[in-house]
Amino acid sequence: MQKMDTQERISPKDSDYRPICQKWTIIRHTHVDTVPTNDTVEQRSVQDLRERVQTARIERRMAISELAQRVKCDVETLAAFERGEEIVSEAVQKRLNEVLRL
Repeated sequence: MQKMDTQERISPKDSDYRPICQKWTIIRHTHVDTVPTNDTVEQRSVQDLRERVQTARIERRMAISELAQRVKCDVETLAAFERGEEIVSEAVQKRLNEVLRL
């Protein structure tokens, strides 16, 4: 068996290396100016948290699966939360704030 010295190692052009380009889309919801009620204030608060979580996660180049693992939450639940389809518990919201330092 031959030893490869450092200069003989496989370079990216010789291997199956393929650069990957990802496109990130930040979801932004527009706010409608209305008289705030308790429901709309709470709804905006959750909506703002969604946007802050998604923005912070993307800025840190963190996958949803990694964030879900850190906050001890199901990946699908967290993804649905970012899309605005689900609300996570207050405990998960608190852990999101702590992990992402929001």
